[in-house]
This record gives sequence, structure tokens and C-alpha cells, in this order.
Amino acid sequence: DEFFDRAVAYDESEQFDKAVSDYKSYLRLVPDDANAFYNLGLTYESQGKFDLAKTHFSRAIKLDGSDPDFYTARAGILYEQDLDKQAISDYTKAIELGDESAAVLYNRALSYYHTQKYLKAIEDCSLAIADDPTDADFYYLRGDSYVALGKFDEALLDYSETIEMKP
Repeated sequence: DEFFDRAVAYDESEQFDKAVSDYKSYLRLVPDDANAFYNLGLTYESQGKFDLAKTHFSRAIKLDGSDPDFYTARAGILYEQDLDKQAISDYTKAIELGDESAAVLYNRALSYYHTQKYLKAIEDCSLAIADDPTDADFYYLRGDSYVALGKFDEALLDYSETIEMKP
């Protein structure tokens, strides 16, 4: 539909208010389009309107619970709102649906770290490192998790790896 296509173009050109207007017009015509709710959520997120973004990501999930991107997007908002347990649940669902990317694993590790589940954070960081061994943040968070558990030798290895990558 023209409204959807134009909304995407407005989004890409950072004309967010116009994008919101066109997504809403499109959704009046096609009220069950999960992707449109997801895109509208992303637009609201770009504007810093996190509650509206979360609402629209939730609507997308209600319409189509099989897309891991919908869960990942909502998890990111939940994390930003310090709702780590809910974020972990959404990241886990995204992983179950097939998104085992290093980014999703790392983000879930951050939430585990914030909830003091350090072993789970280490596990997810290790999986993220296996997927992408070039990201220093993965090693750094794993090092922090080791420190929290008093495993200083392991932490030193990860911190040293981080320093090699980011001198």
C-alpha cells in the first residue's frame, strides 16, 4: 500500500512524524498487519517514545508471535526501562524462534548481569563470542561477570582480550 511504502521512506529520511501519520493511515486500512505495528514501534523508538514503541511491538507480537524481531525489539525497550526479567523472557523467545545472533545473546547477557545471574551472563557471552569473536564488548561483560563471581583469573583473560581489541 502507498501509505506503508511512504511511511518507510519517511522513516528512512528521519521524518518520523510523517512516518507515524502514514503508518496510522495504513493501519486504519489494514488493521491486522503485524509488520506495520512493528515498524510503527521502531519509529516511536527512534523518537524516544518508548512506551508507545513497546505498545506497538506488543501488538505486533499479538498478531504474529512467530517473528523473533518483534520480541527482540520489545526486549530492547524493556531493558531500557530496567525491566530486565521481562527483557530476558523476550530475548529468550527470540532465541527460541531462531535468532541466536551474537547481538541478541549479548543483550540477554546484559539483562542477566543486571539481575545478578552471572553464570547465565557468562554462558550467553561465551555463545556470543563463539558467533562473533571480534566484539570486545562480549569479552568485557564476561569479564565483569567473572569478577562478580570472584573468578579473577578468568576475568583477567577477558579484560586482556578486550584491551588487545580496544587499546
